[in-house]
Amino acid sequence: MPAFRGLYYPYIHFQDEGWLKTAALYWDSMGRIVSIDTPLDDGDSDEVKRLIDAGFVENQPPDLAGKK
Repeated sequence: MPAFRGLYYPYIHFQDEGWLKTAALYWDSMGRIVSIDTPLDDGDSDEVKRLIDAGFVENQPPDLAGKK
């Protein structure tokens, strides 16, 4: 079965928790592009932290492999 993944862009912090909860009904996971040194604890609500713990929200570092 294919996995349906979304990408939250251009923000790091979710602007609408209701939208994120609705997305959890339709998507298998939601990724967001976050640098390794970016602190996220201050901007994430308790609901977002629960979705991170459940494995729905995935933080993805920028891919710099193609950069020279």
